[in-house]
Amino acid sequence: MQIEEGKVVNLEEAEGIDLSGFNSMLEQQRHSDGNIYAAPQSGFYEGLFVNKKLFEENGIELPTTWEQYEAAIEAFAETDIVPIAASTEDSYYVVEHYALAAGGMENYTAELADQNPSWAEGLDNIKKHADMGAFTPDAATIDLAMAQELFKQEQAAMIFEGSWFWGQLEEAGMGEDVTVLPMPVYADGGETGEIVGGASQGWFISTKSYEDEAKRDVVVDLFNYLTSEETIVRIAGATGQPPAKGALDDLPAYLEAGHQLVSDAPAVALPINDRIYPEAFTHMRTSVPNIVSGNTTGEQVLEEAAGMEE
Repeated sequence: MQIEEGKVVNLEEAEGIDLSGFNSMLEQQRHSDGNIYAAPQSGFYEGLFVNKKLFEENGIELPTTWEQYEAAIEAFAETDIVPIAASTEDSYYVVEHYALAAGGMENYTAELADQNPSWAEGLDNIKKHADMGAFTPDAATIDLAMAQELFKQEQAAMIFEGSWFWGQLEEAGMGEDVTVLPMPVYADGGETGEIVGGASQGWFISTKSYEDEAKRDVVVDLFNYLTSEETIVRIAGATGQPPAKGALDDLPAYLEAGHQLVSDAPAVALPINDRIYPEAFTHMRTSVPNIVSGNTTGEQVLEEAAGMEE
């Protein structure tokens, strides 16, 4: 709305604005009209958080490939440890990562209206893995907070979460035992290492302040200061989130793994939830329990969700 109404400035055309030094987060801000109206400050990522200690104690390989991921599900299902802590109704991150695994980034970033077959395949794979014992028997009735507790109490080996989850893990005293991995992608044309993520906050300039000659120079100077590498790194250092410029020093190894995840990613895209009609995504995730129970299919759910955007 702000962009369409011309209330914010196109930063690439604004005189005096310095957009140098940004990493790929800047390009992610490019609007559909081809312009950039916001400069990112820090970002986030999502991925597969795994309890390394549980994998080691049970002699199971970390899931860096799809085959290892399915093998880990099968192996942990034979123990008293839940393979994946998840709520199949509050399945935001599960839906996103299964769609990514089945289609790679090219298909993951498709429009909902395309009813991309890989999205449907990803939804059906959730049922496949549920049948293999991937989740708790009550996964359809627990919420995301309860799934997080399963993981933090070391009753589950894996969980799909975002970079903000580290705060909870540090409070639980288990940061050193956990690492984060990219979702293994098995699709032709896809590449393991592609991740869900993006910029979580940033800066823009209002057209009103920029066009006021008495304020313009001050506004431009403040913008350039706030988006300088020194300032961005300083602010990101307080949150532990990946900075849009530069890099943080002296991070714990587990946080460094997440930052490396972003640095090494061949492609990064926003969550599906941020890109489609909210009610359509709600229908997709809340339909997962019915997919798992066999009452519907991924293709049917995708068709119904696409119809909600019309």
